[in-house]
Amino acid sequence: MGHDFERIRITAPAVPAQNGTAVLFDSTKHVAGGLSMAGASRLRLSFPGLNQPSAAGGLIGYSSADKGVTWNKFKFGGTVLPATVAAATADDFSAYDIFIGTEEDVKFELTIGTVPTVWTPVIVVKIGDDHAGA
Repeated sequence: MGHDFERIRITAPAVPAQNGTAVLFDSTKHVAGGLSMAGASRLRLSFPGLNQPSAAGGLIGYSSADKGVTWNKFKFGGTVLPATVAAATADDFSAYDIFIGTEEDVKFELTIGTVPTVWTPVIVVKIGDDHAGA
């Protein structure tokens, strides 16, 4: 049995202003027809080189059952959100692998305190088979 899937990289938003918020991913804008129509199963957010931490609890996830009219904060199973994204070190950076396969639509935002001079978030949607669920 194969594990057919495809990965789609989403262009990162502009760096937010001081104490500002960036919408990293919004399925109502990034995925035509919604997550289930596209077969989206996971979202990976990573922050290589980020030289300033996020605000406390700055990474927030939302779920919507009405195509983004109403957004509800959501912890997304085993991933505990909201989370504080740490500044990257020479050896490591923060990454979040989030199961989104059961949601109609999702949105993820990051609020920062101090504007980072290195802003290269990597946003990848996994489309297709995901039996692991982890």
